Amino acid sequence: MTDLGPKINQNLTVVLINDSFRLLFVCTGNICRSPMAEGIMKVLLSPASDRRILVRSAGTHAADGLSAEPGAVRAVREHGADIGGHRSRAIDGSLIADADLILVMERQQARFIRSTAHVSPDALRLLGEFGGGAGAPEIPDPYGGSFAVYRHCAQMIRRCLDGVIDFIWQ
Repeated sequence: MTDLGPKINQNLTVVLINDSFRLLFVCTGNICRSPMAEGIMKVLLSPASDRRILVRSAGTHAADGLSAEPGAVRAVREHGADIGGHRSRAIDGSLIADADLILVMERQQARFIRSTAHVSPDALRLLGEFGGGAGAPEIPDPYGGSFAVYRHCAQMIRRCLDGVIDFIWQ
């Protein structure tokens, strides 16, 4: 395992490197949840803060270059996001090393990342932990589900993102 130390200090305070904070959302295939989170987060960030927070996504078992699922594209449109141009990518050591905070959808993704690189528990979290107690910390995969399933997933993600923003700017 490579040591890819956190850029969040012991008090969970963000330490900005090069005046930017790098946020990485991770799911399994990088065609549903993580691009949905990336797209919605980019909409939520103001133009001023967007220059200081760089948002990306990847998948633990992604095939590079796939489009986002149509249900995901449609669901995030309801939140003002457009992920129609998204292309999937697999997580790798450089993405992990470059991230100040990695947010995963499920515990199994956190285990995968920890088996690949040393990451501080403070720098690797479940996105659902930021939902303010509004449900389970894991966000279920909508892949193959109806549009209602994708919509519900987008709503779950959206409920967590304000907490993420508050955490970053604390």
